[in-house]
Amino acid sequence: MNNRVQVPITVRYGEVDAMQVAYHAHYFQWFQCARDAFFKAMGCPVRALEQAGYQCPIIEVGCSYHAPATYADELMVSATLSPAELAVNKFRFEFELSHQKFGTRLATGFTVSVLVGPHKALCIRLPDTLRAALDRLVWD
Repeated sequence: MNNRVQVPITVRYGEVDAMQVAYHAHYFQWFQCARDAFFKAMGCPVRALEQAGYQCPIIEVGCSYHAPATYADELMVSATLSPAELAVNKFRFEFELSHQKFGTRLATGFTVSVLVGPHKALCIRLPDTLRAALDRLVWD
């Protein structure tokens, strides 16, 4: 696996306003779809982390909107792990949302997450399985 995954998204009717433009908060849900796909492709699905007692709350988020997404648009959202900001218990994802047909960049964004352990305390370090998967991405 490389350091990037892409997930196709189709803008649904319930995600747009009266002007048929996607509501801004949905972009964060689309980013989440790509982040979950990234963990799954890495061999560490979010569900498996949760079953092991870990959670990855987002502590910082941002989005810049460049062009609108509209009803029925077919989009591609990509998630890239930022190796420069990979810490012992923290990681940052960069996102890009683009129109599939025209290639237009619609939005860019990021999330920063920390790892919380089984007792809801901030983890001192990532679990070995997650650390090994992340190291393969950074060093392979």
